[in-house]
Amino acid sequence: MHGKWWECYKTMMITLTRTGGFTGIPMKKTIDTQKLLPEEAKQIEDLVLTSNFFTFKEPRVKNSPDRFTYTISIEHNALSRTLRINENSLTAPLKAVIGCLEKI
Repeated sequence: MHGKWWECYKTMMITLTRTGGFTGIPMKKTIDTQKLLPEEAKQIEDLVLTSNFFTFKEPRVKNSPDRFTYTISIEHNALSRTLRINENSLTAPLKAVIGCLEKI
């Protein structure tokens, strides 16, 4: 077996929902990192972990006309969290996570 023994248990189930925007057309996708190429899975997992997703202090969401609101739900081993955030409140690391997820 290559790598560390616990790496075989690394998997993330991610649901990304985007609502709002100028047209108001919602977008929703669910990603299971086990079904991705190993390089893609590692990139997403690294981005999520370095964004401090599981400890990020969620700001109060304010409705802003023509702006997106993102809901990101992630299950990773024993951790699970749903974060709802307006695009104006996104940090650079969270923008990177969303950008990567939107491309898949």
